[in-house]
Amino acid sequence: MVQREAMEDEIATKPIAGMVQREAMEDEIATKPIAGMVQREAMEDEIATKPIAGMVQREAMEDEIATKPISGMVQRQAMPRSEDGFDASAGVESEINSMKGGGQKMDGAIQAKMESAFGADFSNVNIHTGSKASEVSESLGAEAFATGNDIFFREGNYNPDSHKGQELLGHELTHVLQQGS
Repeated sequence: MVQREAMEDEIATKPIAGMVQREAMEDEIATKPIAGMVQREAMEDEIATKPIAGMVQREAMEDEIATKPISGMVQRQAMPRSEDGFDASAGVESEINSMKGGGQKMDGAIQAKMESAFGADFSNVNIHTGSKASEVSESLGAEAFATGNDIFFREGNYNPDSHKGQELLGHELTHVLQQGS
């Protein structure tokens, strides 16, 4: 009977030992996918932050690019202004006033093209292209400028035969119209 009880105890513990071993294996198996999931989540976090870092870098570059033209605008606006535009020194203003009404008329073909585009009469517009016109334009930091019916160009900038020249002339003619002369 003692032997029988010993055998029963042995038989009773074997399934328990197997169950314990099986549970230990199940725990190990259960932790492997979790570890994989944790690793996968860590990789996903790393992948998710890479585009964000790229976006931040791209935004920083865009900010830098955006500030460059703005700083040029700020420089231009830093010049003193009167109601009609930029203030010129007394000497420059005197030089401009002495040249007003002079200059040359626009070539007939370009004048007709501009009048058609603007729906305005530019027959009273005077174009100034000489060395004095270039000097006053340069002293104002301008490629060209308009005052009343007079447009002054820096040397080499009056080129009505080129697309860029026509754009600049059109821009200055806009100022002539705005000034209502």
